[in-house]
Amino acid sequence: MSDDPSPRWTISQRIIHWLTALCVLIAAGIALYLLNPPDWSEPYVRRYYAGIAYHKLLGVTGLALVLLLAALGKRGRRRPGGPIMRFAAAGVQVCLILFTALSAFSGYIANSFFGGALWLPGLGSLPSPLPYNESLGGLFTSAHQWLAYGVLFLIALHVVAALTHLFVLRDDVFSAMVTGGRREE
Repeated sequence: MSDDPSPRWTISQRIIHWLTALCVLIAAGIALYLLNPPDWSEPYVRRYYAGIAYHKLLGVTGLALVLLLAALGKRGRRRPGGPIMRFAAAGVQVCLILFTALSAFSGYIANSFFGGALWLPGLGSLPSPLPYNESLGGLFTSAHQWLAYGVLFLIALHVVAALTHLFVLRDDVFSAMVTGGRREE
C-alpha cells in the first residue's frame, strides 16, 4: 500500500468513471420521463418505445463500464480520512457498483420474462433466454425500479462526499478524480 494519502486514478479509470456516470444518469432521466407520460397518444407511444430502446442501450453500456471499472479497481491506494470515512466511502462505492450491475441485470431479466428480445439501437438484439412469465416479469421490473432508485440515492451520497472533499476537507480527492493529480493551492 502506498504511503501517499492522495488517491490516484489513471486516465482510463477517470474516463470510465465519468462515462459510467453519464450512462447511468441519462438512462435514469429517460426512465423517469417515461414513467410520467403526459398522455398515451400515438406520438408519445412512439417516443416511449424509442426511449426504452435507448434506456436499455445505456443500461447495457453502463453495466459493461461499471464491471470494467470494478475490474480495474483502486488497488494499492489509501483512502483519505479516518476509519469511519474510509469504511463509508468503500461501502458506497461497492454498493454503487453492485446496485448498478443488479439494476441492469434485473432489467434484462424482466425484459426476458416479458418475452422480448433485448433490442439495442445500432447493435441488434439479444434473444430472450427465459420463457414468458408475466408475474416474474413484473417482479423483476419492480426490483429493477427499486435498485435504480437505490443507485440514484447512492449517486447523491457520492456527489455529497465529493463536494465535501472539495469544499470542506479541501483535500486532493476531488481533483484526483477530475485531473488525476493533486489540487493546486
